[in-house]
Amino acid sequence: MPCGRFYAELHYSGVQPWKKGSQDPMEPEKLKIGIVGAGFMSQVAHIVNFVRDPGCHVVALAELRPQLGQAIAAKHNIPQVYPNHQRMLEDAETDAVVVITPRSMTGPIALDCLNAGKAVFTEKPLAADTIQGKKLVDAARHNNVILAVGYMRLADAGIQMAKHHLDQLMTSNELGKLTYVRTHCFQGEDYCNIDGFVNTRETVVASPVTPWATAPDWIANDKKQDYARFLNVYCHNINLMRYFLGGKPRVDYAAMDSPRGRLVVFDFNGIKATLEAGQMDHQGWDENVVFYFERGRIRVTPPPALLQNLPAQVEIFRGGDENINTILHSGWSWAFKRQASQFVDDVRHRRIPRNSGDDALMDLAVHEEIWKWRMA
Repeated sequence: MPCGRFYAELHYSGVQPWKKGSQDPMEPEKLKIGIVGAGFMSQVAHIVNFVRDPGCHVVALAELRPQLGQAIAAKHNIPQVYPNHQRMLEDAETDAVVVITPRSMTGPIALDCLNAGKAVFTEKPLAADTIQGKKLVDAARHNNVILAVGYMRLADAGIQMAKHHLDQLMTSNELGKLTYVRTHCFQGEDYCNIDGFVNTRETVVASPVTPWATAPDWIANDKKQDYARFLNVYCHNINLMRYFLGGKPRVDYAAMDSPRGRLVVFDFNGIKATLEAGQMDHQGWDENVVFYFERGRIRVTPPPALLQNLPAQVEIFRGGDENINTILHSGWSWAFKRQASQFVDDVRHRRIPRNSGDDALMDLAVHEEIWKWRMA
């Protein structure tokens, strides 16, 4: 199906689907989820979708700000509130943990949860570099649990539909060979005036864990903030190119001097691809990826992240004697909601997520190659 989920079976020795106490022997029991962090993104994009998912119960919330934790728990009927993730891991009965915290805290908290035997979902990127990322991937493998990373574009119904049509066109040769891929993201404003955010304006209590660095040691101190910001924004685009084209590309060139306009050239097994990365201040979101064939193209336009129930738009242009432009719509849905459901389903049925930690580790490797060009 065009909007089908792309995953592989998780090959763990002796692992069976989640069935603790399930009444239906064919249907896994609902997942018990704990959430760490109740900040803006956690509230508007994650908590709201996990509490509504029929395949899970959100049974616990850990938040360093006590008033905020109590307010969000009351709003969403979350029965248990903890001052930090360590207390939650010690006391709450959870199967999986969703970690939505500031970047420097995500890695060490996720590592604690993985080592406690919990399946883990974190926001993207996986970590700041491949050394940190490998710690998390190794912990997931050692503890035989799932690690998923929040590349919500992979759950977008329009993106999945575009992947289906791209694969078909590359196989059928209807438009000729794929010759070039252009990825463009000049950002904008993607909060879309979303409401429902609670802010208690409390002072944040110190976390019990030591934060991880947000850039590797080989990045110059005056470039570390730029490194972290580029990774946070454009890891989506790197990941999306890899999803469509497969594998890990070679970085052939990177012009990274100005954050307002940057250019990276990749090679995917002989197919050139570019990333145009920049900033344009406006009320909207400027992002697309275009696949050029000898006789046509596919254009994919993702929506602003927090614009609910709008998937990516897919346009297929067929050249020739009569130019035909087809605009496809996959139906109304929100990538963040689909992402939450996908994580729940993948854990319950023990499937390797498309947005797995192993796959996200490749994004970090590509990002590091880009920045080695920058530092040179």
